[in-house]
Amino acid sequence: MSSNGEAAALIKPDDGKGWFWLFDGVMVQGKLFLFLVQIERTDEKSVFGFQQIGVWLGEVSNPLAPPTQWHVVQKKIPFAQFKAAENCSFGSALLATNGFIYIFGTRERKDAGKTMILAHAPETNLEDFASWQFRTRDGWNTNADDAADLCDDMASEYSVSWSPSLQRFVLIYTAGGLSDKILARTAVEPWGPWSAATIVYHCPEAKWGRQIFCYAAKAHPMLTSATNELIVTYAANSFDFAQIVNDARLYWPRFVKVKL
Repeated sequence: MSSNGEAAALIKPDDGKGWFWLFDGVMVQGKLFLFLVQIERTDEKSVFGFQQIGVWLGEVSNPLAPPTQWHVVQKKIPFAQFKAAENCSFGSALLATNGFIYIFGTRERKDAGKTMILAHAPETNLEDFASWQFRTRDGWNTNADDAADLCDDMASEYSVSWSPSLQRFVLIYTAGGLSDKILARTAVEPWGPWSAATIVYHCPEAKWGRQIFCYAAKAHPMLTSATNELIVTYAANSFDFAQIVNDARLYWPRFVKVKL
């Protein structure tokens, strides 16, 4: 909130362009690292009148302080790219395991949907982009252009977490990004190979009207009370901005308990 009591952004881009959407984050050695997706407006007259122009890594040195008092150092991630034919972004999901931070992202080719791509870095060196490596078809290397497409039909944001009951990693996402279907896949390694998708939930809000869509499904393993379940959230929205304003049921997180 600004000094005059009006709403204000928590974190603003250092380069002064557009605004941030906060994607995933991770606590490492007393610091909080946030992936900050940089957005700017376009001329499109719809609820999708925006485009992504960058991704930044925000390093919060005092994460236990109130968020309005955070000290945030921003570093623009050099591996993200946004071109007419292809976009590559990072921060869709994060996974800390075995001394590494796995940084999941997406690659989007024109008229071909989104795929999963993956990088990792030592958990002690996440902010050093020279330490990042990218998953290829047969290993890891330091060339982001070699990152393999690991899973198709992906959404911009998703989750990857370890399931003690399945002894596998579980991927949760909205089919194709906008859908009434929440999907799950499993793998024995964070990079796959991923199983075929299974529908774990149909979002009922999609039947409220033709303008309504559901998206942003992801799991929150820290909220579960049993090893054989996941708490999954998603959001319901509308292509009609007036409907969003007038229907208080929309644009809230929905919580679903999924048994594994």
